[in-house]
Amino acid sequence: MIIEINDSKTLSEISNEFTRIFPGLKIEFFSRSHRPSKAALASNLLSKELSVKDAMGNHNAGACIIEGTDSVKDIKHRFDEQFGLNIGIFRKTGENWIEITKTSNLTLKDQIALFRESEQKTEPEIIPFEEEVE
Repeated sequence: MIIEINDSKTLSEISNEFTRIFPGLKIEFFSRSHRPSKAALASNLLSKELSVKDAMGNHNAGACIIEGTDSVKDIKHRFDEQFGLNIGIFRKTGENWIEITKTSNLTLKDQIALFRESEQKTEPEIIPFEEEVE
């Protein structure tokens, strides 16, 4: 997939494009970078309604090419290096979105497989206890 990054594009548009191609995954944008394998601080989360220009000021415009074979770690690095954007990639697990930190070496395809696996899990069947009858 190719995501065009320019001044007028909103963070929401970028995130929606990403999720459309990579279901079960989403991008969030942060005002500061954070250490690898550490979750970003919620207080640094940027509003998705911001334009790229408003979010980052001076930055490079261009195209970001993202493939399913790219690792989460590589994509985060690419957004930072090419565009000065600090991102976190999240995977849906059940009803929750978790930031991918411990498995950031896995590819997007692998992350989607983990998402689908979590969607397949169902509640365990509860078998009622039957008392013995004498």
